[in-house]
Amino acid sequence: MLNKGLLVTVNSDDPAYFGGYINENYIAVQKALGLNAHQIFELARNSFKASFLNEHEKR
Repeated sequence: MLNKGLLVTVNSDDPAYFGGYINENYIAVQKALGLNAHQIFELARNSFKASFLNEHEKR
């Protein structure tokens, strides 16, 4: 999906209940898909782009 230019993000859903805190999710995704550091950075950057923050907060 990243290669197709989609705005892909990694998320955590109620980590206190289900586990899977965001850092653990990034590690799991990296291992499962063999992503490089640039791709992990892109996922993190995308999370800001997709957020409901205003433009000033995103920067």
